[in-house]
Amino acid sequence: MQKWEYSILRAVGPVLTDINDQHVGKMKVAPIGIKGPNLLEHLSQMGQEGWEIVGVAGDQNSGLNFVLKRPL
Repeated sequence: MQKWEYSILRAVGPVLTDINDQHVGKMKVAPIGIKGPNLLEHLSQMGQEGWEIVGVAGDQNSGLNFVLKRPL
């Protein structure tokens, strides 16, 4: 039987804020929006490491949670 490991990323807009309930980087409000760790870059890196998104919950205003998994 296949076993999996899971990871949960939280983002507000394009900014990554948490990985597995651990805060990452610093978000700051800038004249052109929110700045901080880039969600897309992090998701791309995780994809290269074998992770795939299996679910998304939330909304753009309060934040999105991405659930990812990969085989153990």
